[in-house]
Amino acid sequence: VGAVAASYGLVDSWIGEDFFERFDFYTGADPSKGAVRYVAGSTAVSLGLVNASIGRVYIGADLGVVSGGHGRPSVRIQSHETFNDGLFIIKADHMPTGCGTWPAIRLYGEDKNQQPPMWGEYDIIEGTNIDEWVMTSLRTTGSCDQSNTKVGIDFDGDWQKKTNGAPSSRCQVEAPELRYNQGCAQLGLADSRGPRFNTLGGGTFAAELDPAGLRIRTWFWPAGREPSDVESRRPDPESWGKPYSYFDLGPEACSAGHFADMRLVIDLDFCGDLGEPTFATGCLSQANELSCQELVEGHPEKLRDAFWSFRALDVYRRAPASPPPWSRPGAASAAAAGAAATGTSRSSRGTPGDRRGFGSKFVIALVLVLVASLAVFVIVQWVLAQRRLEDPGLLCQHDPGLLGHRGWGHAKRTLSRGFAEEVEEIPMARKGQEELDAVVEGAGCGGPSCVTSCRPQRGPGRAQFAAQA
Repeated sequence: VGAVAASYGLVDSWIGEDFFERFDFYTGADPSKGAVRYVAGSTAVSLGLVNASIGRVYIGADLGVVSGGHGRPSVRIQSHETFNDGLFIIKADHMPTGCGTWPAIRLYGEDKNQQPPMWGEYDIIEGTNIDEWVMTSLRTTGSCDQSNTKVGIDFDGDWQKKTNGAPSSRCQVEAPELRYNQGCAQLGLADSRGPRFNTLGGGTFAAELDPAGLRIRTWFWPAGREPSDVESRRPDPESWGKPYSYFDLGPEACSAGHFADMRLVIDLDFCGDLGEPTFATGCLSQANELSCQELVEGHPEKLRDAFWSFRALDVYRRAPASPPPWSRPGAASAAAAGAAATGTSRSSRGTPGDRRGFGSKFVIALVLVLVASLAVFVIVQWVLAQRRLEDPGLLCQHDPGLLGHRGWGHAKRTLSRGFAEEVEEIPMARKGQEELDAVVEGAGCGGPSCVTSCRPQRGPGRAQFAAQA
């Protein structure tokens, strides 16, 4: 019997006063060429751009006037922890919106030796200007083609379209028919971002990076319409219906190896590679008078809604699948080694929850083995006892094992079932063969002949005996 796929368990809940301790503040040049200047953590605190409390995290941009083309002071944070799988549930009651804005939450594979998108990029929440639907996308190198992923079958959102109206289903950043770094993008439902998202109280996103299941899925629920299992922190994605975004990680579409060691990134960008090209269509009246950068740097009054407000950011992982207790020794280690070989986990020591879970499962398996052994022992003893009770011929012989200290009680019960009710009068005491023969003879079986010629006769409710000549 194989192991059953485990459900998701809460690994960590990030919202709290220590939220920013989990992240590095990025201070380099914007890789997306935005009209922004990312500041260090100490500067962000002094300018009031970040704040973390027990139930809320705030991330915004400086609203002073900026001159000289230096970019608006803002925040980009990258998690210390890296991920190769997981379920991320993000509840926000406000998302940055406004002309020139380009906020995003993404999983981003990068280190000093691997520049993006060598290890892939999964943009969970992204949007520009005052768009009222979220965009979820992948950016990769190499071959990553989602053309077989179908609207209405695999997901309930829609494809972002290329200039010719075809779906933008190729994810590599250098695909010739797409603008550089566009990737493959799917659009969420109405009011999944933008001014109405904020007016309606925000909502909750669930992002699943699932290389074992060969898929990446994303869901959205408006505030107050989250499933009960999400609210109780026992998420069951299989009960949520179609996601608004789905990407196939099968080997023929976009193998899971495109995504590795990904950090959670939250930023508030302006203009840049995506915001600039969409500025004219997203903010037509402003674009007739100003460039995107001129608006962002010279008109902070237009950016009052350019901030994040988070109420929850929870990380879930599937518990390692445990083999049944009767499986061969070392099966669990072999399964873990296989998972590591497929790239589903690159951590050598796991999370504290993983280690505690392993100890608990070992104890449970040991208890199950002991209980099963005890049950087998009890059943065997019961069967032997029944044979003794239903075969009184065994008791006709002087068997020291049956007529010993405890054996006479067995003889009394057997004789009372097999012969006459008066046998119940036999006292609980050690008796000799003669006395037993007398009892047998009085019950209708001919004395010593009982030793070799009594046999049970089945009848309704009790065994009956007949003497054989």
